[in-house]
Amino acid sequence: MLDESSAEALFDRICRGRVRPAEIFAPGHLFARICQRLWGPAAGREMYLAYMSPGDSGAGPVARVWWSVTATLARLRAQPAPRGIDWKAEHAHWLRRLAHSREALVHARAAARLSDREDIRWFAQSLDIGTRFAEALVDALQLRIKDDPAVRTHLARTLRDLEAHIPTVTRMEKTDILGGDPGCWLESIANLRKMYGL
Repeated sequence: MLDESSAEALFDRICRGRVRPAEIFAPGHLFARICQRLWGPAAGREMYLAYMSPGDSGAGPVARVWWSVTATLARLRAQPAPRGIDWKAEHAHWLRRLAHSREALVHARAAARLSDREDIRWFAQSLDIGTRFAEALVDALQLRIKDDPAVRTHLARTLRDLEAHIPTVTRMEKTDILGGDPGCWLESIANLRKMYGL
């Protein structure tokens, strides 16, 4: 039995994706059953796989831009640059997040094909946007480490394609008066362009 502070620490590690107790997260256990109950056997299985894509790495897929992407952008934009940041480690972290985003997106799109639920559709669309932003951050962090014209060109193309894609995103029926996560998409693109003169 855990004491209160140990239980809080474990809960925090679970929430941050740093630990996945098998009793909860292993195939066929509680989390998989919850997904199937929420979304049905087929779509639920795909949603379970989407959510489990990062394992216990703590480098989860990017399904929202606010805070995950914007926090990294704030560090990149800070003048003077924050001390103590290992940009190579940050770049490696975002490479992992990009890989996990791509993996989760495959499963979320499969779930969306199996279900007409708005929450699944929105999750797949959000992962698509998040994956594109993760790709942009990988380039931006690479440029922070070393300027490279090929990486700069790739970043410009990624941002151009992302900006063209945003108007095609189907909006949710339930809206957030502040715009929700989509409210920071174009601003984040503009910040990346300004930072790298694109």
